Amino acid sequence: MCTIEYEALHHRLRVSGRCADDAAAAIREAIGTYGRGSERLIVDLTALTSLSDDVAAAIVAAGEEVSPCRVTVVRKHGSDVDRLLSAAQSS
Repeated sequence: MCTIEYEALHHRLRVSGRCADDAAAAIREAIGTYGRGSERLIVDLTALTSLSDDVAAAIVAAGEEVSPCRVTVVRKHGSDVDRLLSAAQSS
């Protein structure tokens, strides 16, 4: 199960747990909601244990859709989450 929490003080969206395909729409909506009208948004995936290809693609697409908001995605280097996001960013 995937948990999504927003910390307004830091403009940070924390996503934790396991994110399967059914979480893609919720994550995309959260990035859109908190990114629009904001100068910056941090998407913190350091507590994410796994994600699907659809979720990775949704994170990348949502980050591009809220331009000019600067979206920074934080994740553990070398993890499966990092690998899937890197692949989604290159497509």
